[in-house]
Amino acid sequence: MTIARRAFISYMPGAILFLKNTLLQRERAGSAAPDFQLPDLDVRIVRLSEFKGNVVVLDFWATWCAPCVAEIPNLNVLQQTYADRGVHVLGILVESGPVKDIRQFVSKHSVQYRLLIGNDSIVNRYKVFGFLTTFLIDPQGRIHKKYVGVRSGKEAVSAGTLRRDVQAMLDASRKEE
Repeated sequence: MTIARRAFISYMPGAILFLKNTLLQRERAGSAAPDFQLPDLDVRIVRLSEFKGNVVVLDFWATWCAPCVAEIPNLNVLQQTYADRGVHVLGILVESGPVKDIRQFVSKHSVQYRLLIGNDSIVNRYKVFGFLTTFLIDPQGRIHKKYVGVRSGKEAVSAGTLRRDVQAMLDASRKEE
């Protein structure tokens, strides 16, 4: 096998993943975010439609995912900074064990945003193929942007990028008023 062919084959999986994620981002942006009914840690049912008129940061993650855990402080800051402006951070936990263990994890890592217990149905409806996957949903309930995978260093979605996108969305909705 030639060196060129070996190099092509070794880069193929990464290129396919990049293309798949890029195409999915374009395909989903602007489309209606699928509504859901998921329990929070207190077994209260939460629906995405309850947040219509607000900006939602929807973060799919797992307690065993190191980059996901590294993202918690950024999402905490986002929730604290923009909560009074109608921004809601919702974490959808997937494959993270029983609620008792999740509560301990939440306490240990000081998670300060609302957590929902996800399932295969919601993962499939949002076409989540791995962690980290975060959606920015506009006040009309449309997917504005999808962030997939580790972005820079240890961070999944750089705190600055997500914050800038949220701020831009808030600024645009204020101009429309």
